[in-house]
Amino acid sequence: REQRKADRLAQEAEDDRIEKEALQREEWAKRKEDEEFLQYVRDEDERRYRRVKAQRQKEMENTMCRMTLFEKWDLENGVINRRLQAEKDAKDKRDREADAKLADDTFRAAKAHNAELLRLEQEHDTQTALTTMRRAGMIAGVNPPRPDPREPPNETDVEILLRVKEKRPEEEEEEVREPEQTGSRGARRAAIQKHRTKKKKQEESHFEIELKRFRTVEKIQGFKLGPIGVRYLVRDLVLGACPRLDTLDLGWNHIGRQGVKFLSDGFKRKCAPNLTRLDLRANLLMPNSIELLLEGLVKGQVKLKVLDLRANAFKDDGGCLIASLALEGCFDTLEELHLESCEIRSRGMWALFQAFQAEARGKLFPSLQHVGLRHNRAAPETLRRMKNCPPWIAF
Repeated sequence: REQRKADRLAQEAEDDRIEKEALQREEWAKRKEDEEFLQYVRDEDERRYRRVKAQRQKEMENTMCRMTLFEKWDLENGVINRRLQAEKDAKDKRDREADAKLADDTFRAAKAHNAELLRLEQEHDTQTALTTMRRAGMIAGVNPPRPDPREPPNETDVEILLRVKEKRPEEEEEEVREPEQTGSRGARRAAIQKHRTKKKKQEESHFEIELKRFRTVEKIQGFKLGPIGVRYLVRDLVLGACPRLDTLDLGWNHIGRQGVKFLSDGFKRKCAPNLTRLDLRANLLMPNSIELLLEGLVKGQVKLKVLDLRANAFKDDGGCLIASLALEGCFDTLEELHLESCEIRSRGMWALFQAFQAEARGKLFPSLQHVGLRHNRAAPETLRRMKNCPPWIAF
């Protein structure tokens, strides 16, 4: 039995050896085949490279030959003389410009010197007069004290002036400074710090006052807010600031279409449910801003009574669009609409006149009492056709 067991083990070892040798032979054959294929590819690349190199060398030789011929032809045709003449003209022009600049600098220096002498003489005379007035007790009327700094509004005020907070110098330096990348850990720490700083800035107020603390405000007047200021104003209003807001005055704030888009989104989110007066005069608004604004007012169910859109560039397209929206019933609660100085011409004026003269006026805009269309650019013929208008349309 032991002999048979030993024979069986020997036979299995022999089979394993034969199988391993077969696998090695297959692997060697495959490796040799790969090497032969790679060698073939290298040979093909080498032949292609030599062929392209020879072709480019031939093209370069042809190009050099052509350039030589062109230079010879240029020399024969007098190109060198023309080039020398051009260089001479350029040099003369530079010399003239240098002389003119020197004369100008001399004149400016003399003018500045004379102005400084005059300033010193006037300052001497002023100081002499001030000395005399001090002796006579009249100095209070010459150099009055600076006015007191503007006091911050109280939280119980009904009307506030909204200003954008000025950036401190250290904040501007932090914005300019970039975090140093010192390894993965340092980069991760800098990214975390940047995220925390950004989140802290978002939580801070964009204005000089914390708007969410003013609960009794009924009128907000913006001062140089711009579209970014309107965005932060809408954000604060959506979060519950100024729930009694009745009048929003954003005239002369240059908010543009982007600011109107922020306002429209805020109205859709019920940022000012009690708003009755909206002033957007002189804000660089175009015809495409009107549809955005009225869409937000209608979807947010804002019951405006006064809408002031004076001094914007609506033109004829804007006038026709306002007329169409009026006939759709977007002004059902409006009492006053101001469109003065909007560059509306004859087509837009006639469309507005017909819309506000519609037979369904009592249903579409029953509360409307005044439509201001003065200082637009309608032709005299159009104005004569509108002579029988009612007194609440002013053009």
